[in-house]
Amino acid sequence: MQYTVKTQIRRGKKRHKPGSTIDLTQKQAARLVAAGAVAPVQEPSGKAQAEAMTVKQLTEKLEELQVEVPTDAKKADLVELYLSAQPAGQE
Repeated sequence: MQYTVKTQIRRGKKRHKPGSTIDLTQKQAARLVAAGAVAPVQEPSGKAQAEAMTVKQLTEKLEELQVEVPTDAKKADLVELYLSAQPAGQE
């Protein structure tokens, strides 16, 4: 799992600066999380992920989902269409 480094840490001979990400098992991370040295990387929400897509990407995804895309749709409209077309639990 990916973790964001909060305070400088050293693992073996490698130093990790705050803001960098590292891969750790839950067992490896437990003590570091408790100490506040690392935090799990938060995955973007469905809406944030959709808003980060371009109009072209949104249109392609909607077409894959077999959703009719209005020709005059703005990006905000495409985001809402995309979110409403996602199966429950995948937003």
